[in-house]
Amino acid sequence: YLVKSILQNNELLVDVSQTHDEASEVALLFKEQRSIAWYKSVAGLGDKLSTAYVQDGDYTRTDLPKPGYQVHFKKTGLFDLRVPMFLDQAEVEAPVVNQGKVIVSCPKCHQKCRGPFFPHIEVACPTCKQKWSQRT
Repeated sequence: YLVKSILQNNELLVDVSQTHDEASEVALLFKEQRSIAWYKSVAGLGDKLSTAYVQDGDYTRTDLPKPGYQVHFKKTGLFDLRVPMFLDQAEVEAPVVNQGKVIVSCPKCHQKCRGPFFPHIEVACPTCKQKWSQRT
């Protein structure tokens, strides 16, 4: 909530009359980066399309009023602006591990992709050629 409040009132911190280049690092901090490619691993939640990762203890599983994960960063205190404060359970995929293979869905075309099981995997979708990495 505190980070959201600061971002909403950023005109107190930054001169908003100056425009930033869309590709600049400052513009990326204030631009909402909502990803729909979240996954659940043994030790936390991560984003397939970026390096954003939330460790156990930095989020709480909620059931009511909406099932999902409430992110609060209480354990580490390391806030990441790329991570939303709430992740809907439907947005978070749990990889399926079966007989030494892992099955995950592609963040671009949503096809199920299969590969060898390792703690950290790199996957290339055979259909759309999208590449990503994630923890299992």
